[in-house]
Amino acid sequence: MTFMVALFAALPWLSPKKFEVDSFRSTYLYIMIILLVMAAYIQVLMILAALNVALDTSRAVVGGVCLLIALLGNVMGKVRRNFYLGIRTPWTIASERVWNKTHRLAAKIFFAAGWLGLLEVLLGAPFWLPIATVLTAPLIPAIYSLAYYKQLERHGELKG
Repeated sequence: MTFMVALFAALPWLSPKKFEVDSFRSTYLYIMIILLVMAAYIQVLMILAALNVALDTSRAVVGGVCLLIALLGNVMGKVRRNFYLGIRTPWTIASERVWNKTHRLAAKIFFAAGWLGLLEVLLGAPFWLPIATVLTAPLIPAIYSLAYYKQLERHGELKG
């Protein structure tokens, strides 16, 4: 976790000028905090498992990941174009318009998929179902970014 904090502190300094995190610093810090909390949560689960506490660790981890995805979705629309966070496809990096629209869509999908996955965990759904739910979440915006970019390209609406 110490390495994660050092990494998150160094990444803004390493950013190229046009891709600085200053434009969304509070969102960047929020994401850093929830990732650190997730790492701490997994550490606690590992300690509990080592102490032989009766707990379905795999479901607890999947539930935590689902909650993480929902919390990321809560702020995904606020993430500005950068090299470290977000739906980073060639089409989102190439166009700020594609980046913004893709991330607004990703915010809704991540939020819904995270809560749906958590509900699936709580209702005792088969182990693969919540995992499939959260793994599908980033695929939809990634495919959308290509489709939207090509649409803008066809209509001559891309800059440069």
